[in-house]
Amino acid sequence: MGRTESSPRAGAASGAVAALAITAVAAALAASAGCGRGPEDARAARFAAERYIDALSQNDLASLRQRSTCVVPSEAIIGGMVLRVDGPRTTSLAALDSLSRTAEASHRTLDSLWALVPEGEVDSLFLRSEFYARRHLLYRNALRAVTLSLDGEEPPPDTVIRTCRVRVRMRYYSSLVGPKPIDREHILRLLAAPGGRWIVFSAHLRQDDPRPEPI
Repeated sequence: MGRTESSPRAGAASGAVAALAITAVAAALAASAGCGRGPEDARAARFAAERYIDALSQNDLASLRQRSTCVVPSEAIIGGMVLRVDGPRTTSLAALDSLSRTAEASHRTLDSLWALVPEGEVDSLFLRSEFYARRHLLYRNALRAVTLSLDGEEPPPDTVIRTCRVRVRMRYYSSLVGPKPIDREHILRLLAAPGGRWIVFSAHLRQDDPRPEPI
């Protein structure tokens, strides 16, 4: 077979994706606003992460709904511990909403390119599409966490929220895991609105964490 050439439409679409990626970076930089309230926030985030792990290990769905906006299969989790709590950061609700919209637009644009890109670029396109899909879901969960943090109250767009990254180790044990328990490291991401509770909005294996800077 001969070499597959990119069409002008594919080039234009790729340029649009690049522009969206630049926009996403700019939005992320604009959203970054420094540190939170330091040790006090870190202690509160640690406590919330510990209570979340307890709810997972007990498969307490009611408690999980009050402590998180992400879904994690908990049937095989039998325990865990917090390994590290990073310094809390701050960002605005408006910036978080901008990041969500940008990730959604990037995902939609990439999904529209399947019929345009050369065959050799399909795998790369799929990976980029999945990346933005995960980012969009994470930001949506973060926005929901803001409301849950305030027990249903909708704060104004200029509200400054605190976020925190927590590294944990969880222990798994079930017939599917094997004859012995195994430990796996996860990255939890939590946020809290002013006067609200810390809520887990992202929980991934360490190697699969979407790394949603600046949150």
